[in-house]
Amino acid sequence: MTVEVVYAPAGAQDAIDCAIWWIEHHSQNPDAFEHELAKTVALIKQFPEAAPRGQLKKYKTARVRVMAKTGHLVVYRIKSRMLVEIAAVLASRKTATRP
Repeated sequence: MTVEVVYAPAGAQDAIDCAIWWIEHHSQNPDAFEHELAKTVALIKQFPEAAPRGQLKKYKTARVRVMAKTGHLVVYRIKSRMLVEIAAVLASRKTATRP
């Protein structure tokens, strides 16, 4: 099953902010964040229920997928059988120095 993935306004802004931060601070591999986010979204499209729920206080009912290489968290909610909404893209402790 492949679902449609959309970004909530806050999630879209988070993704943009994280991408900009990554480019500014990782000159040796500036595209790594964008590539890993694309792979993560592809996984969410194929297996939306695979990630665990309730790992973050602010997003108790949301699912969280960790981007292994960059350490960012993609927080999303399954809105319907065919629709997933990315609520946030967050820095983890690994990348917590970003604003």
